[in-house]
Amino acid sequence: MRLLENRLYRVISLIVLLTVLLIPSIVWASEKIEPLVEPQIEQANIILIYGLFLIIAVIFGGLLWAYKANRDVMKSLEQKK
Repeated sequence: MRLLENRLYRVISLIVLLTVLLIPSIVWASEKIEPLVEPQIEQANIILIYGLFLIIAVIFGGLLWAYKANRDVMKSLEQKK
């Protein structure tokens, strides 16, 4: 059970770290894109949407990885019994 807690703690920490690193980069990109002229605003919105999808993909990937790790640990614990 201790191994499971350590692994989940690492996964949650990784997800939080990646989210904390990605959000400022998107904010920075939006600040750089803001002064652009009108025709380029649509392109800027597309870049921001891709950034949001990237954050969502990282979070879901981390959750999927945590689920798989949890399942593997539970199988190994059942085999030890």
